[in-house]
Amino acid sequence: MYDGRALKYTLTALLVLIVATGAFAEDVGAPVQPTATPEALVLIALDSNPNVVATKAQFEAAVHQIRQAYVPRDPIVSVQDAQSVFGLDDPKSQAVSITQAFQFPGKAWLQGDQAHHNAEIYRLKYLAAVRDTRAEVLTLYYQTLLDTNLAKAAETNSIGRWRIMDATRVAFAAGKVTRSDFLSAQFDLAQATEAVESSRVAEANDESALNQILGRDPRAPLPLSQDMDLQPLSQPLDKILEIAMASRQEILAAALSENNADDAVKLARMEWLPDFSVSYTRTRYPQMGPGAITPSNNGASIGISVPIFGWWKQKEDIESAKDSLAASIANQSSVDLQTATAVTQLYRTTQNALKKAQLNRDYLTPLAEEDFTEGLAKYEGRKIDFSTLAGILQRIYSAQVGYLNAANQFLSGKIALQQMMGGDSSL
Repeated sequence: MYDGRALKYTLTALLVLIVATGAFAEDVGAPVQPTATPEALVLIALDSNPNVVATKAQFEAAVHQIRQAYVPRDPIVSVQDAQSVFGLDDPKSQAVSITQAFQFPGKAWLQGDQAHHNAEIYRLKYLAAVRDTRAEVLTLYYQTLLDTNLAKAAETNSIGRWRIMDATRVAFAAGKVTRSDFLSAQFDLAQATEAVESSRVAEANDESALNQILGRDPRAPLPLSQDMDLQPLSQPLDKILEIAMASRQEILAAALSENNADDAVKLARMEWLPDFSVSYTRTRYPQMGPGAITPSNNGASIGISVPIFGWWKQKEDIESAKDSLAASIANQSSVDLQTATAVTQLYRTTQNALKKAQLNRDYLTPLAEEDFTEGLAKYEGRKIDFSTLAGILQRIYSAQVGYLNAANQFLSGKIALQQMMGGDSSL
């Protein structure tokens, strides 16, 4: 028999559902703000992200070090005042000399080449920071959209649970079903209502995380455009691999490091070659007495370093540079293989995620929705039991969630492939 408590439960559950679905609704009278597109969010992040700013400054600092590699050492100026035997104020000669040291020709060129490579490596790190920040923003953007749509799916599920509870209430009042069905329907509705609120909290936290990257107050989320366009990948795997191998910043940086290691071997071998120094000296011989002529002479000298300790120093430097070169070559091969493997795996999972999203969206969800409409009528006619009807509704929710998760996986995979391609967005 149906009693007044059933109506109270129904009204309470309905009130909870209304509060849950409307707790995060916008004020009707609030002005409508323009929605932020993904690329607009990226521009905001690039302007304020500390990592991007820091790597750009490191690149600019490395550029200033290029000219320093070509500048010779500072000259040495020396002054000599030779005193007489009998006094400190009666010099016999005064000499001024200037000495300039020079490296063996070619060393400065190799050092400058290394400085150019280092500056280019820092430029690639800056581009990689821009690339990764863009990917992070877009990933959070789509994660926010995922939780937004998951909340909507939870709301739809709650409405379906409410319809089932209403049907069980009527059937219970007519004595056609047991109290267990009505209580189970209330339990399912309460769980579905709580899922709505949890999804809204997850959505709000995603918006706060996105604001952190954008340098904004976490309590002031931007209105986002709801764009989850699932455009298939426009490039085949071989083309994506080709672009990645030619454009990924880590591959280019590894190649430059290998060039630097090769230059280091050449410089180590050039340590066997002598360095030079050139000196000019002018010596004056003061004469006693006023008006006397002061004789002077000029002299020049060339010095050369003799690498007699080569077996202890240069030889070890050469072997060390060779080992560093071997490590750079191995690192280059490792980065190449890692890139090729990651791109291949990402391509497969991304393609599969698209197929899964399309299956859930275009076939499973409409099929389950049609089944629920018929199942609700069958339940009211006592042709199916409560568990069967609840299972049908659960399949709708599962198909919707499956679509959203697969769509997010596809979009995240697309972003990751663009990262592997050095930030190329032609996908």
